[in-house]
Order: sequence, then C-alpha cells, then structure tokens
Amino acid sequence: MAGLDIGANDYLVKPFEFDELFARLRAIRRVYTGEGRTLLVGGWEYYPDSRTIYSPYDGRILLTDKENKLLRLLAEAPQRTFSRQQILQAVFSATDTAGTVDTYVHYLRRKTDINIVVTARGQGYRLGQP
Repeated sequence: MAGLDIGANDYLVKPFEFDELFARLRAIRRVYTGEGRTLLVGGWEYYPDSRTIYSPYDGRILLTDKENKLLRLLAEAPQRTFSRQQILQAVFSATDTAGTVDTYVHYLRRKTDINIVVTARGQGYRLGQP
C-alpha cells in the first residue's frame, strides 16, 4: 500500500496471473498514455507532443522533429491546403528549398501511409485520410 501512497497507479501481490497483469496494463493505458494531446488522423492516433503516431495496423511509429512539425501543421488544420512556400516557412529553415517539403512529405508517407498527406495539384499539400 505504501507504493500507492507515493504515486503508483496499481500493484499486484505475488503470486499473480499474467492475464490479470495484462488486463491491468491495458486499463492503465486506456486512462493515461503519457503522450499528451491526441489528434485523430483517419483511424490513426497522433501525439504531436511526443512525436508519435499509432497505426491501427503496425502500432507505434516515431517521427523525426521535421516530420512531426509537418504532420502537426497539416493535422491542426485538416481542411486547409498549404502551399509548399507556407510549409517551408512554418516548418523548415530559411536555407531549405521547396524540394525539402516534397522530401519530407515522402518520408511521412513512407513511414505511415501513402494517403496520410494528399497532393493538391498546383496548390500544395493537405492532410489525407489513411
């Protein structure tokens, strides 16, 4: 009981059943992910504060800082189409080029799903529905 008083969420007394352990772990994960706010991207759960996106198929995917900034920009305004120039100014440094945006869109698609970012021909990119 002392463990609960100093901050533990739960405990098991030995001997215990592994089924009970796993059930308790699932319950704790439902209540607290520790990854900050969640943005839904189609059927995916995106945690921008921890640079993590959870695939409904493959589980946890870690994003680089730039990939995360790009996805956050798109996910926070899912109906908006951003030009390459707007993305370049919001996510990348002044020395980067518009081709850098295309490269990082490719990286995101490769790590997650090809439909996570949609190309709007002649306009730029917007969030897709993987």
